[in-house]
Amino acid sequence: MNQFACAVVFGTALGIITPRVARGAEPDRSPTASLPLNPEPAARERNPWDRVLSVSFQSGLGAPLGFGGVAVEGTPLRWLTFGAGVGASSNGPQTAFMGRLRIPFSNGTAVAFGAGISMGHYEASPFLEFDYSTKWTWRNAVWKNVELSVEHRWSNGVEIRGFFGAAFLDGAADSCSARDEEAGRQETCSSMTPSGSFLVTSLPYLGMSVGYAFDL
Repeated sequence: MNQFACAVVFGTALGIITPRVARGAEPDRSPTASLPLNPEPAARERNPWDRVLSVSFQSGLGAPLGFGGVAVEGTPLRWLTFGAGVGASSNGPQTAFMGRLRIPFSNGTAVAFGAGISMGHYEASPFLEFDYSTKWTWRNAVWKNVELSVEHRWSNGVEIRGFFGAAFLDGAADSCSARDEEAGRQETCSSMTPSGSFLVTSLPYLGMSVGYAFDL
C-alpha cells in the first residue's frame, strides 16, 4: 500500500513538472526577442560636398571656357573649390583657372563666389566698339573674371551649376594690334584706344555646367 501511494505521488509530481520544463525550453517568440541588446547607431549619410575630385562639362556665352569646355575641379574643403579647364570660343581655344568660395546648405545646394583668370585669342566685335573701321585683336588676351554661382550636388555625385559674371581684359599692349580697315594700316594698341573701350575690355558672361564628383 505504501509503495502504491508513493508511486501515485511521484507520478503526479512528474506530470506537473515536465510540461513546465518543456515550456521553459521553447524559444521566445515575442516581437522584441530578435532585437540586439545594444543596437548600433545608423550610419550618417555622407555630405555630398565631401567628394574631393569632380569633372564637369561647361557651356556659356562669353564664359571663361568659351562656348563649351571641360573642367577638372578639386574641393579640399566643403566651402572651397579650385579648378582648371580648356574650351573653345569663336576666336579659338580658351584656358581658365578659377576658384570658388562656397556657402553650402544641408540639402546639397550652395551659393558660391568665384574669381580667376582665362586666356585665349580675342577679336573685339565691331558691335561692341562702335567703330566698324578698326579691328582690335589680342593674340593672347588675359581676362580677370568674377562670378556668382548657384550649384547643387546630389549624394550620388551628380552636380549642376549655373553662373553669371563679368570679365575684365588685362591691358597687355604687346599682344594687341589695331588694324584700320579703311586706311589699310595696322598699329599697336598703345597708340590707339577703342572708341567703345569699356564694352570691348569689360564683358558680362553667363553659363552652366553639369558634372560628376568622384567618391575617392
